[in-house]
Amino acid sequence: MKLADFVINIDESKQDNRSLMMPHQKDAVDALNRWFDLTGKVTGPQNGLIVMPTGSGKTYTAVYWLLNSGVAQGYKIVWLTHRQELIAQTDSEFRRQAPSLKQYGVKRLRMISVSGSDYKMSHASRMDINICCIQSVANPYGYRFIKRMLGIDGQRKLIVVIDEAHHATSPSYRKVLTRISNLNPNRILLGLTATPMRMQESEHKRLLSMFDAGKGFIYEIKLKDLIRSGYLAKPIYQRINTN
Repeated sequence: MKLADFVINIDESKQDNRSLMMPHQKDAVDALNRWFDLTGKVTGPQNGLIVMPTGSGKTYTAVYWLLNSGVAQGYKIVWLTHRQELIAQTDSEFRRQAPSLKQYGVKRLRMISVSGSDYKMSHASRMDINICCIQSVANPYGYRFIKRMLGIDGQRKLIVVIDEAHHATSPSYRKVLTRISNLNPNRILLGLTATPMRMQESEHKRLLSMFDAGKGFIYEIKLKDLIRSGYLAKPIYQRINTN
């Protein structure tokens, strides 16, 4: 396995034709830039939660911010999720938007997908972007490679993303996040979810605490607002008698 297998040549990549962001996506990116300090002047962890409905472009919005505000300033990215299909979706989104890095003088982007169907944690070394299935990182084999995945650069400048962040209170996420935070106490944690809640009150409080949501969400837009604006279609409900 060669490092070249994971390299995206930015100079040779073609720009994605989706150059315009919807107003709510632009508002979310602006909110992210206000919430997180990426200058390196802030010490200690920074945490925050984005709340956007399914179909509103959470992944697109997050990737746009991560590339243009994070990677462009030398941040390493660890993206964690619990579903295989989200690994492929996120990988595709990063690849589509990667050419935007040309404007910052970035010539190459090193990216890996880690899961039971992709590469192993032992391959996650010297990457700019690590898109990982949480099970692959939290199991005994993968857990021992977390420090290697971050590398020296990731122990200085790191953004951790938890997709479907309402699952972040599970033991596997907390175990991995604790390890990452020990390696980089100044890491940034971004949660993405459409449903910022848990059924059990204790878990709900833990979720809000993990992302400092006691002081509010980074950005939130509701389904009804996107339907009203015409971005999402109005659902038509039909009752089905199943006996």
